[in-house]
Amino acid sequence: MSESGPNPLENKNSREALKLEKISLAIELSKNLEGFPFGGILEESYAKLKETEQEENYPSRIPSIDSILERFKNEGIKVPLSEEEKTTGNIVFLPTGSNDDDDNLRPKHFEIYEGMDENLKRLILIDRELSAR
Repeated sequence: MSESGPNPLENKNSREALKLEKISLAIELSKNLEGFPFGGILEESYAKLKETEQEENYPSRIPSIDSILERFKNEGIKVPLSEEEKTTGNIVFLPTGSNDDDDNLRPKHFEIYEGMDENLKRLILIDRELSAR
């Protein structure tokens, strides 16, 4: 029997399984109203976000990446979850005291640190994997 390349159906199924796991983790994490400690974001993520901010010349009504990071540092991370996010899997993190979608960052940008909640860590890793595909 000859071997063929990767099966696109398998890849789609594993992608869908990861998306479902991501949503399940987000549902569980969204129950934590106190939030989670913030350990920073990846250096390459910060550089890309800062570059995008400068290229797009963000209007003053949208917070800068630096002000968003300051809020995460001071308030911690929460995982808000709307009905749409439960369906689409487009999960974001917000500073714990924020309800403003302009303050969000994708999980893939966050550093994983020692002692981090295991579900939060897994959500970040899944978001990175899905973004890389």
